[in-house]
Amino acid sequence: MSFVGIDPSTKTGFVVLDEHEDVQRAKELTGIGSVDTKRMRTLIHEVKDHVQKGDLVCIEGFGFASQQAVQLGGIGWGMRMRGGYLL
Repeated sequence: MSFVGIDPSTKTGFVVLDEHEDVQRAKELTGIGSVDTKRMRTLIHEVKDHVQKGDLVCIEGFGFASQQAVQLGGIGWGMRMRGGYLL
């Protein structure tokens, strides 16, 4: 089992730790393109592709104080809803 941390945003932080708390992967995910709908969709799929069955996932809460709150809320909810593994 790995421990996955996700900081959902237009540039999403993603880290995977093993059972000894050693970093296995750390990257910034951005999605594809400059059109928001495509970029958001591909970003959500990109996160999904990096999560493995059995991983324990922790997602940072919503940043409602941001001027991009609607967009960030969409990204955050999209990651949470993209399958039961992110809940």
